[in-house]
Amino acid sequence: MAKFFDIPVVRSIQDVYPATLLSQERAKNDGLLMRILTNLEKFNYRHSRNNIVISQELADTYAVMLNENVGGLKPPVVIPNWGDSGDVSIPSDLECNLVEHMRELKEWANGGFLALFGGNFSKSAATSVLVEVFNRPEVRRSNLKLLLAGSGAELVTCERLIIKYGLQDSVRILSPWGNEDTNQVLSMADLFLLPTLGKQALNSVPSKVLNYLRFGKPILAVAPIQSALFNIIDGANSGVCLPTFDVEMFSQELTALRELDSISRKRLGDNGRNYFINNFSTSANLQELCGL
Repeated sequence: MAKFFDIPVVRSIQDVYPATLLSQERAKNDGLLMRILTNLEKFNYRHSRNNIVISQELADTYAVMLNENVGGLKPPVVIPNWGDSGDVSIPSDLECNLVEHMRELKEWANGGFLALFGGNFSKSAATSVLVEVFNRPEVRRSNLKLLLAGSGAELVTCERLIIKYGLQDSVRILSPWGNEDTNQVLSMADLFLLPTLGKQALNSVPSKVLNYLRFGKPILAVAPIQSALFNIIDGANSGVCLPTFDVEMFSQELTALRELDSISRKRLGDNGRNYFINNFSTSANLQELCGL
């Protein structure tokens, strides 16, 4: 309709679509649905004045996907997503007026080392596998606690695994995770977890990585070496990113980060926050977007 009325369109593309459906096993590569969606996406791409993607890795993947069959298209423009780089501390008066569920969570987390996963509970995010990791003997012995904050298709599976392994004291779920709880939940964590399975991270950049970097805590992630997520963690020097999800290796890195002294953990967190300010803050990206 915009093309019909000669209204210019700028699209912000958050993942390589529809290829992301393949990595999530929601469509077949040779299926009718994929052919229809791919042709529709090429049509939309061709008729947009600019197509923005959120990382160079996605730009490269997108260009290959489109130009295999359609030549001469203008390459996508890379403008990362951004976020507020302001103060992330929790005012003391808010601490005194925490709602009951948050007060209970803080009391549970005190005295332990809290690892946080915040986002969609899905197979591609390996949420249920995280529960399996916390059932391993070396993790059980390390005084580690896991908070899963969010919701999604794997929520019930995670709840059942927690009961099955008797992890009620060390693993908790916060669902739903309200916007009003975001600062308290993220500030509570000592370590952020960001696992992905398969090729999911090749086709998208998990939005939670921005908040993780912004809050200045170490990150333990899993993503292919060619992915934007791997390059962000590696470039920021803000933690560890494993190229594939190996439960034993993930457990080892988890306990290793737990055993780091507080100065080393703070250094990793500060690295991540500085990387966020330099690459993902509003001032670094909004002007370029407005220029389009």
